[in-house]
Amino acid sequence: MALKLHRPNTAEGKEYILEQHFHEFRYVAPWGFVPVPLTSGGGSYNWGNYAEILGAGKEPLPFDIHWVIVSGASADADYEIELCYGADDTPCAQISFARTVAQDRSESIQCMTPIIPGGSRIRARCRDSVGSKSISIKIAYHHYDFYPT
Repeated sequence: MALKLHRPNTAEGKEYILEQHFHEFRYVAPWGFVPVPLTSGGGSYNWGNYAEILGAGKEPLPFDIHWVIVSGASADADYEIELCYGADDTPCAQISFARTVAQDRSESIQCMTPIIPGGSRIRARCRDSVGSKSISIKIAYHHYDFYPT
């Protein structure tokens, strides 16, 4: 395997990265804490403020996000969430879904991000069809022990 780590642009190196991707342990953030609440802006489809999901430096390895785990909708609405990374809040994923207060269990919604540099913070914001509503989230991600950045 060490040979593959030093030759990421070869077929073997790319195969190694794919193998990691499909068989790597899945991590959740925030882990050991309640989900992070997001509140939309006032009025229909206005963005709320950003909330931190994963702090800068918490994940030192490159990673990609595959799931947003949602729970605790405050109202029946259509919701949109934008995930961003880094100090400049570079958008990396958008998800859209309908949720009702009767859906009180957590639900994992699939998304796909580019590989994010290790050490990056992750923040999110939401908007909804009603306005001033909230939903709570966590993220699930894979990390890579090697990826050229």
